[in-house]
Amino acid sequence: MKISLRRGADFTLIALAALGLAVLFPLGVESSGARQGLAASPGAEATPEVRECGKEAGAVGENKLELTAKKGQSVQFKCATTYTLSPEDGASQNTYTKTYKVSGSGGCDTNTSINLTEVVSDGELTKSEGKVAKQGSAPVYTFLYNSPQTEKKILCYRCNPPTSGDGDTSLSPKAMALGSDAEGKTPCTVLITVPKDEATPVTT
Repeated sequence: MKISLRRGADFTLIALAALGLAVLFPLGVESSGARQGLAASPGAEATPEVRECGKEAGAVGENKLELTAKKGQSVQFKCATTYTLSPEDGASQNTYTKTYKVSGSGGCDTNTSINLTEVVSDGELTKSEGKVAKQGSAPVYTFLYNSPQTEKKILCYRCNPPTSGDGDTSLSPKAMALGSDAEGKTPCTVLITVPKDEATPVTT
C-alpha cells in the first residue's frame, strides 16, 4: 500500500514538472522574439534624410552641395528654409525644365539657363511637397534619368535666400514665423554630376 502511494506521488511530481516546462518554454520563445522585434523596429522605420543646401550638418556657411546621380535611381535634395530654387523659367506643375551651365569658378552661370534635356536627354527634375523624416515639411527636389551617357555631365542649380523688394527690408510673414535669419545670406549652389556609363567588358 505504501509502495503504491509513493509511486503515485512520484508520478504526480513528474507530471507537474513536465507541465511547468511546457508552459515556460513557449513564454521563453515569445519573450526572445519580442526582444528581437523591439530591436529591429527602429531600423525598419529609419529613412535616409534628404541633404539640404544651405544648411549642412557640421558645416558653417555651407554654400555648395555636390550630388552624384545614377541611371535609373532618383537623387533628392532640399533648399534651406525660405530659400527658393532657380532657374525657375519654364517651370510648370512642379517640373523644372531648365538648368544652368557650370561657370569657370565652379558655380552656376546664372546669366543663361538651358533646357535640361539638352544636357541629359530624358533628365527630369521635379518638386514635391511633403514631410521628410526628422526634417519637417518642405519642398523636396528629385532628379531622375534613364538614358545612356557617353560622357560626364554636370547640372547646376541654385538655392536663393529670400530678398526684399521695393526697398522693404522686412522678411516675409512665412520667414518671420519660421524664425529665418536668411537676411544677408548667400545663395547655395547645387551640383548634380551625371557620370559617364562604365564600359561593359567584351567577352569572346
